[in-house]
Amino acid sequence: SITWHYRAADPEWGSFQCKQCLDLLENNLVPKRPIEVLVGKKNLEVRPIAVNKGEIVKRILYNNPNAEFVFCAGDDKTDEDMFRALCTLFTATTTQAVMQPPASAKLIDGEDAAKDPVTLSLTQKGLFSTTVGSSSKKTLAAWHVTSADEVVDAMLQLVDLPIPKRIVMLGADTPLRTPGTDAHL
Repeated sequence: SITWHYRAADPEWGSFQCKQCLDLLENNLVPKRPIEVLVGKKNLEVRPIAVNKGEIVKRILYNNPNAEFVFCAGDDKTDEDMFRALCTLFTATTTQAVMQPPASAKLIDGEDAAKDPVTLSLTQKGLFSTTVGSSSKKTLAAWHVTSADEVVDAMLQLVDLPIPKRIVMLGADTPLRTPGTDAHL
């Protein structure tokens, strides 16, 4: 895939160029090629169909069926493919996931590659899909945190390491404080 990021551009100019590029791609290239175009957080991505974060997660799990823990986190529209792939592994009545070969297997290994379904060791208790950002965000992720720092803190707790103290300036007239406490410095 190719992604054009315009986070550092003038907001109005970047947004205008993104819309122009999206229009050109959707009207001229998408009808002729097996690709899709996604607009994310100040980025525009062009990728082959069936090659996305969801397919990558499926391929990793398919090739590592003994994995017992999966933690996926993301803050963008492209991460929803990953969350979608994970939330379809289990139904309300299943406790064990049997996974068919991912679509990407044929693309990478060729049409003739013999691929059988695999039974995953993963259970629902070992699966954590986490969206990062506003609590009002629509997502397929099962968990939510408001910042990337919270993701790092959760990972540190998993391996039993101390969470670093961070000092954050909340505003010009707001005192500094350590997140997660009521103590002002």
